[in-house]
Amino acid sequence: MAIENIDGTTGGDGPYNTSIPGLADNADIQEALRIYHYGSKTPPANLSGVTSKSVAGHLKSISDRVQLVESTGIGSGYQANEPTSVPNGYLWVDADSAAPVFDESIVSVPSVVKYQNSQPTTNLVDGMLWVDKDDQFLTTYVYDQAATSWVRTGQVAKYQNAAPSITNVVEGSLWVDKDSSPLMMYVFDSSVGWRPLGV
Repeated sequence: MAIENIDGTTGGDGPYNTSIPGLADNADIQEALRIYHYGSKTPPANLSGVTSKSVAGHLKSISDRVQLVESTGIGSGYQANEPTSVPNGYLWVDADSAAPVFDESIVSVPSVVKYQNSQPTTNLVDGMLWVDKDDQFLTTYVYDQAATSWVRTGQVAKYQNAAPSITNVVEGSLWVDKDSSPLMMYVFDSSVGWRPLGV
């Protein structure tokens, strides 16, 4: 039984192409299913033998991508040592940082970001962020103290070296300065331009 490509091309260049038994041949249903599932007449001995142009090959590709995401983690880490070989945009919180610690009985330290269903109404600070927890898109807002209101951010944060052009930038847009050490986040305020977050 001959092996053909389901997309009808010689090289099998179509999206998610899969091998099938030759349509002109008499069918052997077991062999036909193996060709469709594994891309060959005999099952491979292990995963490395799975051909990409098969259902098993597509499943392996998905599995490989899921394993990569799982091994990369959630995109952030809380640890004492600086991580290595991390993707762009990874957030690291230094567990033994010398950042100031406040006695909250003396000084009130507001959160920089709130993750909740309704908009925060207490301890509001200019530039503070709120992520709307019950919004399916997890919409982000920035607090504008001058207007005493929450302004919806216009876009996903930019992660780049230089400040984004202010042409067509929406009030409350975010920018993470890729070159700064530590990374700095800015919010766009139409009256002054890019402002460091929380300042």
